[in-house]
Amino acid sequence: MKKEKLDTSAPFYGNALFVEDIDWQDVNQLLSLVTGLTYRKLCILSLAGRKTLKGEPELMKDPFSWYPAINLDIKTSGILNDILELTALNFVDFQEILLGWKSIRGNNLMLTSLGQKYFELLSLDEIEAKDYEDVVIALSYKKEYGDSFQNTSNGIHLNF
Repeated sequence: MKKEKLDTSAPFYGNALFVEDIDWQDVNQLLSLVTGLTYRKLCILSLAGRKTLKGEPELMKDPFSWYPAINLDIKTSGILNDILELTALNFVDFQEILLGWKSIRGNNLMLTSLGQKYFELLSLDEIEAKDYEDVVIALSYKKEYGDSFQNTSNGIHLNF
């Protein structure tokens, strides 16, 4: 994983010269933040950038809290916590208030303007889809979640 992070961080220096509205003080600040990001967090930013630009892939439309049968594994819980940390750093947003990982709606994942700068500076569009596949799986609806207490199944209202 360290090699992947190094490969992803390398473009930062060259790209910093060409991104608009950024000076050397901003570059210093961004550099100090990027050194604290794990490769998985960079993959989350890559996925968020693709969703912001292309609107795909489609992820879970309802918040996790709506599904009483949900039982998350350690990897999914870790990914959701990484997303909360990226939200606190103002890299990603969901256009709604997050009260914790259970209120995350994967389909609303998007980059903030700061996150977009990182996406460009780090050339995160070059991260391969296989590298963020675990993130897509974690943020996708699964049949074992069942129906929500809001009478929806991944954003689709159920008729009874």
